[in-house]
Amino acid sequence: MELKLYDTLTREKRVFTPLDRSRVRVYVCGPTVYDFAHIGNARPVIVFDVLFRLLRHIYGPDHVTYVRNVTDVDDKINARAAERGVSIRDLTEETYRDFKADVAALGCLPPTIEPRATEHIDEMKTLIERLVKSGHAYVAEDNILFHVPSMKDYGKLSNRPLDEMIAGARVEVAPYKKDPQDFILWKPSKPGEPAWPSPAGVKTPGRPGWHIECSAMSWKHLGETFDIHGGGIDLVFPHHENEIAQSRCAFHTPVMANYWMHNGFLQVEGEKMSKSLGNFVTIHELRNSKKFGGRKWKGRTIRFAMLQSHYSQPIDWTVRLLEQAEARLEKWLRFAAERTVRRSNKQIVEKFYNALCDDLNTPGALSVIDEIVNEERGSDEDRYTVYLALKRLGVKTNKTRIAKTAEHFGKLLFFYGKASDSLRQHVPNTRGDALDISDLDQEDKEVLCLEALREYWNKLEIGDEWLQKFSGFQLSELFSLDRVRRPERQGDKWIEWTKELGHFSSNEWLNILSTAVRRPVFSSGKLKAETKLFIVLGRIANQWTRESSGFATYPIIFAELKRRILSETSPAETTFEAKVRQLIAARAEARERKNYAESDRIRDELAKMNVFVKDTKDGQTWERLP
Repeated sequence: MELKLYDTLTREKRVFTPLDRSRVRVYVCGPTVYDFAHIGNARPVIVFDVLFRLLRHIYGPDHVTYVRNVTDVDDKINARAAERGVSIRDLTEETYRDFKADVAALGCLPPTIEPRATEHIDEMKTLIERLVKSGHAYVAEDNILFHVPSMKDYGKLSNRPLDEMIAGARVEVAPYKKDPQDFILWKPSKPGEPAWPSPAGVKTPGRPGWHIECSAMSWKHLGETFDIHGGGIDLVFPHHENEIAQSRCAFHTPVMANYWMHNGFLQVEGEKMSKSLGNFVTIHELRNSKKFGGRKWKGRTIRFAMLQSHYSQPIDWTVRLLEQAEARLEKWLRFAAERTVRRSNKQIVEKFYNALCDDLNTPGALSVIDEIVNEERGSDEDRYTVYLALKRLGVKTNKTRIAKTAEHFGKLLFFYGKASDSLRQHVPNTRGDALDISDLDQEDKEVLCLEALREYWNKLEIGDEWLQKFSGFQLSELFSLDRVRRPERQGDKWIEWTKELGHFSSNEWLNILSTAVRRPVFSSGKLKAETKLFIVLGRIANQWTRESSGFATYPIIFAELKRRILSETSPAETTFEAKVRQLIAARAEARERKNYAESDRIRDELAKMNVFVKDTKDGQTWERLP
């Protein structure tokens, strides 16, 4: 598999050759945390997440280091904190939490390292000292500036004429500058602004300029030279140009990064996005309000829409684009949800990866998958291939019916506390050995939860004679829709009843799980859901007993399960539940006021009560952990 990437510096598509295959290193400029990230900010986050996933696939997850910085000291941050009347620390913490929530909803993996600028002041001061000592920087009126003419090939990345660079830099032509192009490395802080002891003998406390931050953080975590540096096309000049100047002159290296990648601009409905035009939209607004197109949009739809254009090309963000992406994606999801095997169409998979390896050609990769999405004639291998493609692209998929069933049973067992070790760490495989599932994805873990049923039954302390007879058969096969080994002569009815387990609604499963942890919620309909479960399990138990004499003890197990589910609730539970509801309501009110400190305090109090709160689109639900 040969990966080719377009390098902005050399202006050509080149075969990617890492400096060290055992440690591929990528740095991408991250957010300045002063407000919600807008949809234009989402593009590099998604683009370089796809690159991160592809590199992990090629070189292995443990051999790729992805660094995306957080700028938490900046003029915009100072101004916004003053405007809102909050501390800079509170503003940056709140905004950073919002950013992480947004990008997680877009399906992005967390970077390997997310360094904060304020935690790397010492590294910045070290670089500045080096630049001053080598004659590439100078002190003027308590400012420290990089002297651009000291670097002969400055401007090679953007390849702009001198007059354009001066105009494009948008920097103050201050009288203390030796040259109009010179830019700030460190400046004195004004009253109320963040301040640190200054380098290079400057006595006035100050703070770093924007450009030096990335040079310092990339050096600290990736070294003097690394493989790939990425960001938006708007960062080529002056930010990336100045990063190159700082790093190369500080370390006397020919390059800072071997490959420079930049995603194209984003405009909204054919116009440049701006607040004055009323078309400024954030990721948060797209997901949580009806501002754009009169409706909310799922994170996976936003991601899929981005992937329909090549990362290096401009993209026009329109309601129509989202609608088309949603229709296309939903078709893929329906197709993939009917998969019953874990075998892919190798020819299509190869074509899919060939497209991705051609400079992240996501439109080409999507077109490859379109070839096999036929809901009427699709093969099992094609359905799994679509699932695999979505997974590789970071698009959240729908669970198959079998996976949903496995998930619900796994949760049921977990809340009983009888198989928690198996579900979290190990389950028995067909050979009886321990199978480490820590690196498996969520769906694989959920399917394997069914196998943990065997261990659970064994812990019921009703004897293990039946388990010896059962040792050659996996419970995951009991609920599988694929044609695998099952007890002889099970018949179509047996399969039909087994499938019924996949028809419980989310609320019905919540009712069952609530009873399992002795928490009386969703009281209306609780008995109905339990009765439905008992009927289905009873049918399976009886049919199983009749058609496979080796499993005659299953009704005993079923009876024990029923007894435990119907055990009485704790008398103190009503008071406990009232207190939980009160705390959750107070937490919701705090979040609405954006009082995140109070929200976090309440969350911690709930945690001490062994209560897990989950925020959903329909509100908050809670579970009491064992």
